[in-house]
Amino acid sequence: MKPGRFKVLWSGYNNDTARNLLRSIFDRISYIRIILTVSTGVDEKRTTVAILHGVLDAIKQRDVIAAQERYDHYLTRAHDTVVKIITSNSASNDRLVTQVAIG
Repeated sequence: MKPGRFKVLWSGYNNDTARNLLRSIFDRISYIRIILTVSTGVDEKRTTVAILHGVLDAIKQRDVIAAQERYDHYLTRAHDTVVKIITSNSASNDRLVTQVAIG
């Protein structure tokens, strides 16, 4: 996608509702990334990197099915990890994310 097209897409095609929806989705993804980054250990991060390397290897080999399966595994694993973190101690995570956001 050309940079100009991305800018138009991100703007919501001059539609305030679409723009706000895209911003909300982006903010939620950022929140999840922060939770995963600050709440997982080194072994978890290494495993995640290994899974993503597997996705890239499948893409390089032009194996669409393997790439999709590996990426689905990555997303399911990330989802399960985030849900476990959030539900295990919601108040503690809110404080942690606030501390990271403030610096």
